[in-house]
Amino acid sequence: MLIIELYIVNVIFDQAGEIKIQVRATGILSTMPIEEGLTVPWGTNVGKLVMAAYHQHLLSFRIDPAIDGYKNTVVYDDVVRLPQNTKLNPYNVGFVTERNYVEKPGYVEQSPFTNRAYKIINENVINPTSKTPVGYKIAMPARQMLMAGPESFNNSRAQYATQQMWVTKYHDGELYAAGEFTNQSHNDTGLGVWSKRDET
Repeated sequence: MLIIELYIVNVIFDQAGEIKIQVRATGILSTMPIEEGLTVPWGTNVGKLVMAAYHQHLLSFRIDPAIDGYKNTVVYDDVVRLPQNTKLNPYNVGFVTERNYVEKPGYVEQSPFTNRAYKIINENVINPTSKTPVGYKIAMPARQMLMAGPESFNNSRAQYATQQMWVTKYHDGELYAAGEFTNQSHNDTGLGVWSKRDET
């Protein structure tokens, strides 16, 4: 059975300076035969004797930034409550953002309940209005990651799909999140390797 799935990738650069990426699939189902009257918990019957199995589409986007120069830093901000019953927060409604710096290669966990925001900033250039470093926010809603188990071939070949946000230093030739030849590899040769380097 030959299945062809096409993707539509729209890159939109708007007047506010936002770069938005939209990815859409053609919606062609991955189907297989099923016995009459049978249903299974890993797919949906879509026609007589035809079942479409559940599956995942895992895409990665590589960002090689130069925000007002190449001295860029990756940070993530979490929204947290201010301490209660204090002079600064007498009505217990105050909250702030706490900034964390990504100092070594690796991944940053999703944290939807702290409204975690990932940013690439340049601490050497200050925005004259906000008085904070210039930067770009990477807006990604929290999503389910790779469902294949830790000992699966999928996982061993594509560590990138186990976390949403990875950060590594730039190195020539490191272009593909799962390595250059994913379908012909036995182990991850991409982020699973690069993220273990002892770099700051």
